[in-house]
Order: sequence, then C-alpha cells, then structure tokens
Amino acid sequence: MMLVKKVSVYIVCCFSFVLVNSLAADEDIRGWEKAKYFRIEEIEGRKIFIDPYGTPFYAVSMVYSFGPEGIVGTDKRLSLEEVLQEFEAMKLQGFNTVDLYGSDYFEEILDWCEKNEMALYPRASFGSLKGLSPERREFPDFMDPEFRAQVKDYYRSYLLKIKDYSCILAVNLDQRWLFSIDYTRCFRNGDPRIGPCGIKCFPEWLKNKYGLIEKINIAWNKNYRSFNDVIKDPEIIRGQNVLKLEDKPWRVEIIEYTLWTINDFLKDLTASMRIVDPNHLLTITSDLPEAIPFPISTSENSGIDFISTVHYNYLTDYGRDWIGANRVIFSTKFIYDFSNNNPVFINETGYRTSTLGQAPPNRAYAMGKQDDEAFIAEMYLDQALLFQSLPWLCGWAFFKWYDKHPEGDFGYLRDYGTLKPVSEIGKIINPFLPVNFMAEKDPDFVIYYPEYFLASRKAGSNQFTALISIIQKRYLAKHSKTIEKMYNLIIANGTESAAKLDMQNLISSFNNTWIPFKFTNELPEGADKLVVIAGRQSEQLSIEDREKLMSRNILCFDRAGLTDERYNETAPWYLESVGLMPSEYTEKYIYVDLFTSKETDYKSFLASDKSIITARESAVTFVFPIIENDVFKYIICSGQSINLPTNAYTAVNFLAGSSRGNIARTVILNYTDGSQEKKYLGTTINDMNFKSNTGRVGWFGKPGPESPEIDLSLITVPISPAKNLESIVLPDEPLLRVYAVTLTEGGIAEKVDITVMLENQEVFGYTDWVVSVRNLTDEELKNAPFKIVARFKNDRPAILMSKDGKHISFLYDALGWSDNKKEISLNVEAHSKLLYGLINSFIKKSREEK
Repeated sequence: MMLVKKVSVYIVCCFSFVLVNSLAADEDIRGWEKAKYFRIEEIEGRKIFIDPYGTPFYAVSMVYSFGPEGIVGTDKRLSLEEVLQEFEAMKLQGFNTVDLYGSDYFEEILDWCEKNEMALYPRASFGSLKGLSPERREFPDFMDPEFRAQVKDYYRSYLLKIKDYSCILAVNLDQRWLFSIDYTRCFRNGDPRIGPCGIKCFPEWLKNKYGLIEKINIAWNKNYRSFNDVIKDPEIIRGQNVLKLEDKPWRVEIIEYTLWTINDFLKDLTASMRIVDPNHLLTITSDLPEAIPFPISTSENSGIDFISTVHYNYLTDYGRDWIGANRVIFSTKFIYDFSNNNPVFINETGYRTSTLGQAPPNRAYAMGKQDDEAFIAEMYLDQALLFQSLPWLCGWAFFKWYDKHPEGDFGYLRDYGTLKPVSEIGKIINPFLPVNFMAEKDPDFVIYYPEYFLASRKAGSNQFTALISIIQKRYLAKHSKTIEKMYNLIIANGTESAAKLDMQNLISSFNNTWIPFKFTNELPEGADKLVVIAGRQSEQLSIEDREKLMSRNILCFDRAGLTDERYNETAPWYLESVGLMPSEYTEKYIYVDLFTSKETDYKSFLASDKSIITARESAVTFVFPIIENDVFKYIICSGQSINLPTNAYTAVNFLAGSSRGNIARTVILNYTDGSQEKKYLGTTINDMNFKSNTGRVGWFGKPGPESPEIDLSLITVPISPAKNLESIVLPDEPLLRVYAVTLTEGGIAEKVDITVMLENQEVFGYTDWVVSVRNLTDEELKNAPFKIVARFKNDRPAILMSKDGKHISFLYDALGWSDNKKEISLNVEAHSKLLYGLINSFIKKSREEK
C-alpha cells in the first residue's frame, strides 16, 4: 500500500511542474560536446558504450511510441511542447536513453536530446519505402539491386539529418528476417522468402561454394548438369517461390544461402552508410534468436556494431525460472557469442498485468500475475538489476512509456500520465544502476552449435533455457534472494532507500558464482575443454563432427545424431558415443496371450510367421487374433485385470475396436512400486464396422458367421520404462473389444514420468523421451564399454559414461521446457546438484590433462 500512496504523491511532482522545472534548469545544461560521438571500446576485457565525453555509458532506455503517433482512440496529436514534456519526465525517472519509434518532431527531438544530454536510439525503418508489396515489405528481396538502391537512398537521407548530432547512441536498422516465427521456440518454419532476385543468384552462390556440380549431385542425390538446373527443379522451386522445406538434403544449403543474403545485404548497406556517416554506431534487431535462424556469419563482415534483441516472457516461464531470467540470459548470450563478442542491447522488454484486448484474448507473452502491479514492480527491479550484472549487456529498453491498445498494459505509465508502482521502483534505481566492468571468465565448458544446426526444423531455445536454469542455479538463487531484500527495503523506505541499496553486491555475486560458458560453432583447440551438446537441433549431427567429437570430453543432453547433416537416418550417435550397442536398446515385442485362463494370466507362447501381423504405418506387431469356429476371439472389457510379466516396458499396444460408435476410455497401469497411472486409449477407439482414419490396422474378416468384415485399430499407450509394470486394468466398457495385446520392451518412450537416482540425489518428473535399455547382467556390465552414472528407480540405466571417462550421455530428456507443470526440468535443485558433480569432474579432469 505504501508504494501505491507514494506513486500518487509523485504524480504531482513529476508532471504538474515538469515543464517549469525543465525551463528553469536550462542554464545548467551544457549539452553533448560537439563532434564527439558514442562509440564502443573494450574496458578490462569487455566491450561497452563510451559516451561523447569519453565516459563509460550504460543505456537505461525507454521505448517511446505514443506521442509522435497521436493519442489512441482520438484524433488528437500531441503538441511538440507535450512531447518534450514527456521527455523531461523520462529523464526525471532516471532514463538516460530514448528508444524512439516514430518520426514526428524528429528534428526538434534531436535538438532537445543534444541539449539535455539524453541519448537517442532511433529506429529507422526502410519498410516505409514506396512501391513495396505487403510480402516484400515483410520479407524483402535482399538480392534485388533496385531494392538495395532504394534502401541506400533512404538511409543516406536519414544520415544527413543526424550525422552532426552527438546524442545518437546508434541507428537501429529496422532489419527484416526471411522466415516466419514459431513463438513457442520449438520449431523453425522452413519457409524462406528469398524473392525472385535471390532465387536467380542462388546458382552462382552454389558454384562459389562447391565449384563442381558433381559435389552437389552427391550431397543432394541429384543428377543436375549445371548449377542453373537447381532453380528449375520442381522439388525445390516453383514459379518464383522456394517450396516449404522438409527434411531434404538441400535444406542445409537453402537455409545457409537465405542467411547469407541477409548478411550480404547488411555488408553492402553498412559500407554505403559509413561513407555518408562514419561516426555513428549501427545495429540491427533480432527477434527470438536461435528459434528464428540467426546469421552466425554476421560476426565476420556485416558492419554491424552490436545486436539488439527483443525479449518478452511467456506465461509458462513464471514460477520456474526466476522471472524468465534464463530466456533473456540465453538469447543475449547466444547473440553475443556469435557476433564477434560485441555487446548486446535489449531492444524491448516488458510485462503485462492483464490479457490483451484481442479476440481471442492473448494470454501468452509478457505475462506477469494478473492484476498485480506490485508484482510487476518487483519484476522490474529483478530484471533491471539482472541486466546490469551480465557483462555482455550494454543496456536495455523498457517497452513502453504508455499503455497502448491493442498491445495491452505494457506501459511504464498508465494512459494520460498516471504512474504505476513500477515507475516508483524505476525512479529509485534507474539513476544508480552500476555496470559490471569485469569480463566473463574463460569458459569452463563450451556449447557446440555448428552452423548447419540452423537448418534443423527443431530449435534448441527451450532446452538451452532449462540448461541455464540448472547450471546457474547458485547464481540465480543468490540473485533472487538479494532482490527480495532490496524490494522490501524500498517498500519500507521509499526514495530514501536508494543510498542503502547495495547494487554492487549483485555484480560481485555474478563474478563469484557464475559458471562461465560459451556458445561456439568451432570446437576449441585441444581435447581437454568440456563440450556440451544440447538442444533438439543436435539430432542433426554431421559425420565429420561425429569423428571429431569422439576424441573430446562430451556431455550430451539430447538425442544428438539421429540423422547426419543431410537428414539420412543413422545409428544414434549419443548412444554410440558411450558404447551402447543397438542390441541393448532396440524394440522387442512381447505377445500377451489373453485366453489361457479365466483369470487372463499371462502365458508366453510361440507364434508361426503367418500368425504375426504388422499394424499399418507402424512397426508394432501382434499375434493374429485367435479364430474358433470362424469367429475371432476377443475380450469384452468389463474391468478385467491382466497380469503381465514384471518388466520395464515403453508401451502397451492394443488391437481393438468398438462394437458401436467411436468411444473414449482409459486403462489403468499398475507398477511394482505400488503406483498407478490412468491413461487414455488414444483419443478415441473407432467403430470397427467402419474404416478408421487413424491407427488403422486393417480388415480381418468376420467377427461372426453372419457379421460383416471389421476394421480394427492400433492403440498405443506409452509406459514409463523407469518403472516395472506388473498388470493392466481394462475399462469397464462392454462396447469395447480387445483382440490382441503386445508389450513393447526397449526403444524410446515418449511423454512419461520418471525418477532418476544418483547416490543420494533423486530427480523426478515428466519427460519428453526416455531410452529403455534392457536389463544387463553383472557380467555384461563388467565387460560393457560404459559405466552407469545414474539409474532410474527400477535400476535401469539413466545416465551413461564411456569407460574412458570422456563421454556422458543422458538417456532421458533432462531439459524439456513446455507448459507441463510436472516437467522434470522444474526440479532445478536436484538437477543442479547432479550436474555440478558431473561438470566439475570434467573440469578437474581437463585441468589435469592440461
């Protein structure tokens, strides 16, 4: 309540007299020194902004997009006096930079910022060029010479307006990307919008890369006579559009070429801009880096001084990762490491307290607690102080000054000037944010991310976010505890708390507890450095990389190497690297005899080849349903319990159908540890008198002498191989007929619960995939090329290490990141302790090898 009361008092101070105060203070303002400009310099190992006076500068910025565009819902436009009054208010709130969206009063704003020593970070959008179609406005044809000439003319005119101003922090080129975005960060859309000129230039690019057409033919399994045949291939290009890319061999080159066109455009554009204005910094914005392919080659030659990123938190982040901290840590670190270690500016960050006014309402991004502005204020404190601790960040911008429909209540202020609790926090901390001048230490490990990973349909953003949560647990926990103390101090003391806040303590905390790491697309020299492989994109692992990685110290989290770089299926490298043979994890089918006794106890029996059937579009096999007197035998479900051979399984498969109508029912799984799971038998069980659309096995003849033929369905229920199954209980549903049951032993189980044991540590939760390894005898384990690091609760292997100690592979998804509230990655405390031991042993080993 105290915070809200102080806000109301501050409204009067900040807005009623702001213009008068600013005019009275004019004589005390000296303005930026002429012919001096913002630049980037390296100080104590890290790069940072230097202001026109030669002083280190950390940008605390406000996105201003309200005034120049007018007041939403009215015809009124703000006057120049009102706009400048709002700039004064931003300065009083402790902001030293304006992230400007808009162009009205631009020259007057330049003059004001110059005189008042406010840095200006303007967005200059070439999307306003005349003659661009909606498609080319959103996805430009970067290889079009006419388009390039138009953009150069646009920026030449723009730079002539600003070239003599010292207040310009940097020019933000309103960069466009050539892929649509999946905002879940799980998939990359294979829809490159290259454009006609880009397509025309593709053969020449291929020729420069490969030289001989025979090399492309081998890589793509094609029979081209020349490179020009590529753009005539109807499997790849039709008309003037690249077809949507599936997992085809040419996907790698097309993604790489698409990113190259962006980089080549930037290189050409920035070179021309430097001629007009050699002094001002240039930047571009990246939206959801890694999830949308980011041109790693930008680090080499694009002429960009630093990269901006847009950061918003998603609803699923809250309560699991310290206010979405790890999303912003991942995205900014990824950019930093792949852009020549240039600093990163967070172009937009913010929170909402209510859903967007859209139909249907958007409840996903930038979500804080509903209708809890005090919570948002604490979040502001948390992230502002996190940002200033990270040594690769040079500043950030809060999105935005006012609430604005339809974007929702992101605003620092409410419409027409009413302050929020977040602005009280900002007034106290903004002017005093210290900067971490100490560069990150040499990495203890590297995360391997070769360029061809960008071509994968699966992005690794979510797994990297979870990995940072787990590995940096000590740092993030200490940060969170300090923030809580600071917030309580501010609530108790208001503006008088500024002098008491030990913000430097957070920097010390980072420098002392952060575990340094680095993303890299090149393996470090020497074999001692720990290499981490994580993320869904690593399922695509080149043959060349497999050979190089086998001699390295490897910690592998994901199913790396299910295919090679051309999407050819291969033996899973992540299992091969620790010496796990296919015979120890491949699927094996156990057939259940449903009719040996009234109790339907399990009794194994051999079947001739002719009695085995395979479900269509599946590898699952069944013993053909028993026929007596030309009638299929089946079980009418009435809640029977079917005892099974106690074992670890990955699935139970039913050959079943409904005698009337499609129905949905559940089966109960009983495990030896006393636990139970209730799972649906698919989405629905189809009426066997009609052809089913999904899970169809086939037509098998007549269930009775006078009956028509039937169509049975395959229903697969995943089972956790981390437990031992002993029985299943069928539903009490007389319409449901079960003709055969097959158990799957080994292979992969998807979306199940597991418990992992490592000495005294226990990690449990929901996981996306688990590899089920068969039971190995003591003698087999003694002679196996691997050691078991951790086990599932039923004693099956969970984490394996090669006998030479170089490779460790997880046999379950430790880094899942979605909206499942039971997800195993939520168990950060236990996972962190487990990982610290593994990583520290590698680090100790590598130091000894050195």
